[in-house]
Amino acid sequence: MVRSQGLTLIEVLASAGVIGILAAILLPNLLSARDAAQYTAATQQLNTFAKQLALCLAEGHSLPQDAPPNQAPSGCPDLKWPRNAPFNSTYDYENWDLGDGRRWVGFTFYGKENRRSGIPAHSDLGSGLQRREVGNNITYSLSFPIH
Repeated sequence: MVRSQGLTLIEVLASAGVIGILAAILLPNLLSARDAAQYTAATQQLNTFAKQLALCLAEGHSLPQDAPPNQAPSGCPDLKWPRNAPFNSTYDYENWDLGDGRRWVGFTFYGKENRRSGIPAHSDLGSGLQRREVGNNITYSLSFPIH
């Protein structure tokens, strides 16, 4: 009997099934790794912005006033606002008078869903530079006395 070269239909279907099972197992892991990398990039951009803001203050500049989401705050010449937020999301800089002799400055990444998840209550703000995650948002904030 002469055997023809090639694969039988059963062999092709079995191979396709194995490939499908492997893809179903690996795809969620690849997607979550990609998301983690995007959040790492956002964290690095926020950290860089925090360092630039600290340098701005050390050079004697006042803190920039509140700015609309995805717009760079003005008032500090060396402040470089991140251009491309991961996930095509939003960065937001805020500067608030808390009304109790303190000021709160925060910059937030809105996350993969590109929506505000909320901020910590004023009583929970603490002092010094804080990093908080609320929902999908990452916020770096600073609360300090007003002079």
